[in-house]
Amino acid sequence: TNRLATQLVIRATDNCSKLSTQVMLNVAVSATWLSVKHEILRPLVIQIGGCIASRAPRVSKMDLRQWAEVQNKCPASNNAFPGYNQKTPNPPQERGAASSKSIGAMP
Repeated sequence: TNRLATQLVIRATDNCSKLSTQVMLNVAVSATWLSVKHEILRPLVIQIGGCIASRAPRVSKMDLRQWAEVQNKCPASNNAFPGYNQKTPNPPQERGAASSKSIGAMP
């Protein structure tokens, strides 16, 4: 089950532009329940953070609850990502384009 969840997270991360925020959140929440490794899940969490930030006032309360659960179990990085409830969220960088500063912030 963990292997399937891991593969799903990887495929979802690679196809985020084709998925709704709700689908990405469902995958991420399920992955946290199935103990997918943080280093596998984190790129998806970063992608979701970008979607949440770009759609801010239109994000449903249910999506925000799921986002909080995902953030609690797998933060995008150690205090490097402010989450949806900050006044000026920093958009996450695209996968593979992370700077050495943000890489150093990851555990």
